[in-house]
Amino acid sequence: MSTRLILIRHGNTFGPGDKVVWCGARTDLPLVESGRAQAEALGRHFAEIGQSCDAVIAGPLLRTRQHARIIKDKIGYARNIRIDERLREINYGPWEALSTQEIIALGGAAELDAWDKHAKWPQSPGWYPEEAQIKQDITQFLEESVAQYEGKTLFIVSSNGLMRFFARLAENPRAASDLKVRTGHYCQMSWQDGAWHIDDWNRAPV
Repeated sequence: MSTRLILIRHGNTFGPGDKVVWCGARTDLPLVESGRAQAEALGRHFAEIGQSCDAVIAGPLLRTRQHARIIKDKIGYARNIRIDERLREINYGPWEALSTQEIIALGGAAELDAWDKHAKWPQSPGWYPEEAQIKQDITQFLEESVAQYEGKTLFIVSSNGLMRFFARLAENPRAASDLKVRTGHYCQMSWQDGAWHIDDWNRAPV
């Protein structure tokens, strides 16, 4: 039996009428009502299909911890959630807490488009940690998952920016324009023949 990761993006942090901005490592928002509903729907989905797990691991931000806790309760997972700093969302530098329109107005349209469509790391905003560090952290996380949880299933709750790095380290990476994961959606990867493979990407609970 191969090691399996179920990668989950946290739910909504903005409600109707809220200004939607870029939420990175410095913007620690809670889930709003619709975000909690997304987590509950995903937890029900896993419970209904009998999808259990051997560990629940979440990033340290409030939105990821809340999402993981709701899913954990829905599937009846009794142990504590493990918090891993390497699953913290990217620090978006000067783009943090700005809307997409405000970033474009500052001259970031080209880099924003390249990141959104091709996962190309922008140079001017000063995102942190650097791309190489995040790649190293996620590589280490994947190596540890195989070593510590051989043949087991892990639920990993993180954010959209980090999900792209998991995909890029797979043997069968997604097309660059298809890396984004929507809020409340999930992906599946498995360890097969000495490499990580994407089994599913950006799936909504049925």
